[in-house]
Amino acid sequence: MASIRRVSSSSEGFSEDLWRTVWEVSNKVLEDMNKERKKEKMKGFLQCAEVKEMCRFAGEVGIRGDLLRELRFKWAREKMEEHEFYEGLERLRKEGQIEETENEGREGEGEEIDVVEKKPKAVELPKRRGKIKYRIYGLDLSDPKWEQVADRIHEAGQVLWPQEPKPITGKCKLVTEKILLLKEEDDNLSTLLAEWVELLQPSRVDWINLLDMLKKQNPPLYFKVRRWFDIDYCIAFLVFNSTGIFKDEFSMIFVASNFLLFYVPMPFIQLRNYLFENTDDVRMAFPFSAFANCRNFHVAEMVLAEDSFQTNISDYSRLIDVHAKENHFDDTERILKKMNEKGILPDASTASALVHMYSKGGNLERAKEAFEVLSSQGFQPDIKVFTSMIMAYVNSGEPRMAENLMSKMEAIDIKPTKEIYLALLQSYSQRGDVSGAGRISTRMQFAGFQQSLETCTLLIEAHARAGEPEQARNNFDYMIKFGHKPDDRCTASMIAAYEKKNLLDKALNLLSELEKDGFEPGVATYSVFVDWLAKMQLVDEVEQLLNKIALLGEAPPFRVQVSLCDMYARAGMEKKALQTLGVLEARKDELGPDDFDRIIKGLIGGGFQQDAQRMCGIMEAQGFTASEELKSAIRSGRFLSMR
Repeated sequence: MASIRRVSSSSEGFSEDLWRTVWEVSNKVLEDMNKERKKEKMKGFLQCAEVKEMCRFAGEVGIRGDLLRELRFKWAREKMEEHEFYEGLERLRKEGQIEETENEGREGEGEEIDVVEKKPKAVELPKRRGKIKYRIYGLDLSDPKWEQVADRIHEAGQVLWPQEPKPITGKCKLVTEKILLLKEEDDNLSTLLAEWVELLQPSRVDWINLLDMLKKQNPPLYFKVRRWFDIDYCIAFLVFNSTGIFKDEFSMIFVASNFLLFYVPMPFIQLRNYLFENTDDVRMAFPFSAFANCRNFHVAEMVLAEDSFQTNISDYSRLIDVHAKENHFDDTERILKKMNEKGILPDASTASALVHMYSKGGNLERAKEAFEVLSSQGFQPDIKVFTSMIMAYVNSGEPRMAENLMSKMEAIDIKPTKEIYLALLQSYSQRGDVSGAGRISTRMQFAGFQQSLETCTLLIEAHARAGEPEQARNNFDYMIKFGHKPDDRCTASMIAAYEKKNLLDKALNLLSELEKDGFEPGVATYSVFVDWLAKMQLVDEVEQLLNKIALLGEAPPFRVQVSLCDMYARAGMEKKALQTLGVLEARKDELGPDDFDRIIKGLIGGGFQQDAQRMCGIMEAQGFTASEELKSAIRSGRFLSMR
């Protein structure tokens, strides 16, 4: 190096920029050669027995794919560093032995050894003419395209060789020590963190380094700051804890920490989605109640707004996912607004979380918008997204739209689950849509799901609500022939079908036949008879049935109170009528428009005009509109016939 400087200064024919270029190219080539040598050594350590054994163990505990690859590279690099360390020690030992041997030789001979300094050879280079062209391994690296290749290699290298945190010195070190010595109840944490950010200008790895120091020196504050800032760590701990594949907490934390050391956004999303699909409850044993605090969420949002945190779409997606699981609609909307302000469009993971949240919350329009985002991005929704969207249609009273969406599932080879079929069948059944219920039942059988007691009961309920007792009885007989023994709910549905046409004899004959076969009526069957006999004003028979329900040790359904209020009011039994009316008023939120209509008509028929007017006001306060006929009956006090 010294000779080159002397030659360059003594040779007037060489330009300074030529020597500078040669120096830069030489350093670059040397650096590339060192990298290539390290990569070749890495290949050997990737195949060593210890690394293979650790990878085998990781595979046994459930780690797969990109995460296993990252851990394998980490373990191989650690093995290589350990090998280089011992090689360095061995080299130093050999050099010491050589020096000792030389010293002993000098002492034995007693001769002075003159050290002759060799004069460096002067190397002259020609003057630069045009661009410098250089080749490595036969490749012309002077082509500009290799700059792009080098940039891509550098970006890929950042995954294998994580960025080191900045050194903390001077005033920043003092501020860091103050943060580490803070108590959990202190309120100046945000002020110190702001000063720390201003002094250090941290990147994402610096934030994680601060959390690691807090974990070692101040665990209580560590968990507080961690809950505030590090969304990735919270989600990772949540995911690994939810799998249930780890028998103890130590192994779970070990794997999660190694995973986060090589954090890559897309593999993490894939791993999280895979684990969520194979887990019933992703919140077991995690102290999520502390993270659900609104103030903590807001601080996390503040950190996401920090440029030093290097926020990306994955960070927003994770925070939205956490809010969505807790049904924080306002917080989710606020984060979406911030994303839009920054020009960040929701990705597939965000849209999936929004579909789940809006479907659970009953907001069909917003769920449809989030579902369309998935389609517009060319992303194929998975079975969970389809299920959430179908349930949103079902809960909104649109089973036909849900059935169309189920057909789209089948068109892209996604098999609907039995729960989806049952939800659609129940929706059609509740609306008395016999054709829709029959269609879903047929599709279930073609999909490989055999007729069960549940499906047969829903078909019977559909015919009962449609006023088709004969068709309901055909399904009832087919169910028994198929080998299913009718339960209390199924029998109650069949009795309700006869009630629609007032076929009391057939209902009693059916009940007697079933009792001969060992059937014992339950609360559901007795409740249907209570409603039926209450309409016929058979007070004594109704009270006998109520006594039978009491002997079963169960309370009658709430809807029975509507029938009793109507019956007692029409029978002029004021005390019992007002008593049941008080029960209904206390649970007015559970009453529907048909229930209010029957109660008011019963009160008018029994001459309880003031109570009828009060119930009409409660009905309107609940958001239901009374018919003009009902209002006219209240004003005039005329008796309205139930028939």
